Amino acid sequence: MRTDEVHSARDLMTAIVTTGIGGYDKLVVSEVPRPMPGPGEVLVRVLAAGMNNTEINTRMAGTPTAGGTRRRRFR
Repeated sequence: MRTDEVHSARDLMTAIVTTGIGGYDKLVVSEVPRPMPGPGEVLVRVLAAGMNNTEINTRMAGTPTAGGTRRRRFR
């Protein structure tokens, strides 16, 4: 499907899209094409999602961490 085609409501889904590194101001609610699952895959409907403080702080700092957490070494 070409990206410039007109989509029906069934072809679209609501998603939170990031527009860059930063805080909440870089998260935008948008209508995007619904992905089509391939062989052996399923499409899961998400009813609710959230972000915790670690994810927000990582986004604002712009430094991704391995596994989503930063490990501290204590002496």
